[in-house]
Amino acid sequence: MRLSRAWWRPTSQWFLPALLAAAVTAHCAILAGKRLVWADELLSWYPVSGSFGAMLGATTDTINSAPPLYFILAWPWTHLLGNSPIALRLFSGLATVAAILLMFAVLRRVYGVLPSILALTVTAVDPNLLYQSEQARFHTFFVAEVAIAILIYQKILARRSPSFRLLALNTAIHAGMMLTSYVALFYSTAILVGVLLYSLIRRRSPVRPCLSIVLGWVVLLPWIPILLTHIEMSKLGWIPVPTLAILRTYFEGYITSDFRFFAKIVVAFAAVAAMTTLFWGGRWRLEGFRRREISLLVLLPALLGIPFAIYVMSLRSGGNSIFHERYMLASILGWTILLAHVAHRALLMRHRRDLRDLTLALTAAQIIVTLAFVGDNVRRMVKTARHAAAEAVPPDVVRDLPGLEPIVIEHVHEFLTWHFYSPQRSRYLFVLDPEVGSKEMAGGPLNHAIMGALKRRFPSQFAEVVPSDEFLRTASSFYVRHSPGYQWSPVRLQQNPAFEIDTLPDNLLHVRRKSQ
Repeated sequence: MRLSRAWWRPTSQWFLPALLAAAVTAHCAILAGKRLVWADELLSWYPVSGSFGAMLGATTDTINSAPPLYFILAWPWTHLLGNSPIALRLFSGLATVAAILLMFAVLRRVYGVLPSILALTVTAVDPNLLYQSEQARFHTFFVAEVAIAILIYQKILARRSPSFRLLALNTAIHAGMMLTSYVALFYSTAILVGVLLYSLIRRRSPVRPCLSIVLGWVVLLPWIPILLTHIEMSKLGWIPVPTLAILRTYFEGYITSDFRFFAKIVVAFAAVAAMTTLFWGGRWRLEGFRRREISLLVLLPALLGIPFAIYVMSLRSGGNSIFHERYMLASILGWTILLAHVAHRALLMRHRRDLRDLTLALTAAQIIVTLAFVGDNVRRMVKTARHAAAEAVPPDVVRDLPGLEPIVIEHVHEFLTWHFYSPQRSRYLFVLDPEVGSKEMAGGPLNHAIMGALKRRFPSQFAEVVPSDEFLRTASSFYVRHSPGYQWSPVRLQQNPAFEIDTLPDNLLHVRRKSQ
């Protein structure tokens, strides 16, 4: 039931989404200072922490298999707010906030305030979205771009003849999407399909809106040589070929405890409305599709169908799997549209004029329950972040190893952690050995490609990354932190007659060159 404009004014409509956005910001800001920076985040931070030229050069190498826009925008952000991974994490958190507010602008025009905020609350507390909001990576930034694209899509289709300015904005946002993530082609195509279907239903010409989308794709043409390099890089990756069980698990991830509570709210109000109609009379509001609703409904299956398209593509023989939830994070916006549509239909009710008090009581109950649902989730988000234990830096291996002998770290994540946090980082080495990497677990070849690119682009920061042959030729004694599944020490040392090895606790090896 929509409230009267007399006391539910446009400015006050933004109170609840603003409260939700503030909670997400607080959640991300608190956790940003408690969580250790891990390897993937460092692959964002090292490029944007350097000079602008070094950052641009890094985007063309095999450090990140992504286009450059996120790094171009994150560079001034970190240099303005503090050149730290925490500042970069806040960039991701605010991108999520932007996506929430943009989707509220989209949904409230169609479904009203209460259904929209109910749906957005489920979205805002989605575990995967919150996790990515705490990460110094580009995934939530891309979600915000898709939200902008949906808002512009809605505005374009609301006009029989959209203005040149609106079409230019559409081109710009689709260009931005293409320059942020390679999965943008799926989401941009989904919006293109929405335009075509809506135009077919309304018997309009889709040429100008569709052309404005396709023009946005052109910006990727100069990037094609680097795209091919990143495609080759992804062949070395770690994402497994998906199965039907993985596909099912992905969609089951939407069925969170908050979704179940949302479903109970929707079912309860539908049941109450039906009971009051049965006992006191009245009728369901017989309402067809609302203004601008068709444009969202034709977009909905396209957005939710993207994981299926990526699943099928990842099954190709010899193809590269990209079926990972963080690459499909923007599909949660389609889920949000679906929830808002369901909530809106459940909350529709109109009674006879002589039952105005009953209608007001039902409306008041809807407001109270919505406030309680939003308030409880806001409280829990902040409480969870405040009570989360601060992560401790792993014990520094060098503290227990006297002398100045170097320590080879086989696991790339361990190396990057100690290289970032240890006051004696110069003792930790990572040895580049693509041949060994090809024999390691999934992602092994990619690890060596990434570390080689970091060495090329940031030689002063990664002087501790050394080629395997060069290191073995000159080293006299050193330690190895061996990680099960990694192959450098088994392949290069165990059968090497030039060295003798002592096994120590905690997967440590002490290696000495034999005297001649």
